[in-house]
Amino acid sequence: MRWEGAADLSWMKQTRILMRARGLEEHWTSPELCVGQSKEEWRDLVYEKVEEHHERVREQDCESMTSVSRYRYVKCWEKMDADRAVMTGEVSIRGSLVVERYLDDVKDRMGSRLKLMCRAGCLPVMSRVVWELGLSARHGRCPLCSTGETESLEHMMLRCPIHQAHRSKMMAHVGAVYATSNDNGEFEAGTEEAQMHVLLGARAGAKEAEDVIDVQVKRFLVKAWKARRYVGRVVNRKFDRMDVVWSKDWDRRSPDHTSEAEADGNDDSARTTAQRSSPDRLSKGVAPPGVEQRAPRLTRSTVEIARASAPARGARRRLFD
Repeated sequence: MRWEGAADLSWMKQTRILMRARGLEEHWTSPELCVGQSKEEWRDLVYEKVEEHHERVREQDCESMTSVSRYRYVKCWEKMDADRAVMTGEVSIRGSLVVERYLDDVKDRMGSRLKLMCRAGCLPVMSRVVWELGLSARHGRCPLCSTGETESLEHMMLRCPIHQAHRSKMMAHVGAVYATSNDNGEFEAGTEEAQMHVLLGARAGAKEAEDVIDVQVKRFLVKAWKARRYVGRVVNRKFDRMDVVWSKDWDRRSPDHTSEAEADGNDDSARTTAQRSSPDRLSKGVAPPGVEQRAPRLTRSTVEIARASAPARGARRRLFD
């Protein structure tokens, strides 16, 4: 074999190693295969082989990362078609090289950030927090509702009664556009995992439908994250974390470093969550009051407020004991 014994810095030896690793060694040993190819055809062939190699590497890396197991199915890795491409240069480019459309939304940066974290499996809901801290799973129960379920991403988006009012609006819009682009198929008839895939950005039949779903999901995530902002602040302070917390001016300064007085004045949900999530209100189908209602400015700390507001709520008390 020629060039096998050449110096390691030889460009010809390194080129052959690369061609062998990308499945193009036969073009090295049989130059006549390239004779009938134009420059453009050779460029396209090399491009495909290189991308196939990196797709295999990506698959191998993702198999060992459990947090991105859902992302592997949500993101489209196939070549971009002309209908979904934002720019003509994206047509026929693999999905791994194309920026998702939801990330270009400059009007709802908070929603885009939350959706990105949902897709990557790193949104700091309680199930994620206790896993990162190495705590018992029982500490991950939802601090907002009385169902006793673990606050996972699925619980927050599909089941938690505290977010039912916003969830109903989201599901109504998603179900309508999904049926239009999928031959009157029912969105909520699918499994929870199938619903989560569509909500987080999987193909839904048409670009227009996917854009509507994207707007509704980001709107829901922002409102749900706003409703639990006091939980995020308490967790950040108690465990010295820097999880993203909702704030009006979060994009102008870090919401994780709000002053104590500012946090006390904003945490209206710490005083009213026990009333909003009571079994009587939920059994009557009464929607929680709007999160825009504000409580008087308080002088006590956030931890004291949360403790006083839920004397019978073991799920929340575990955050502070």
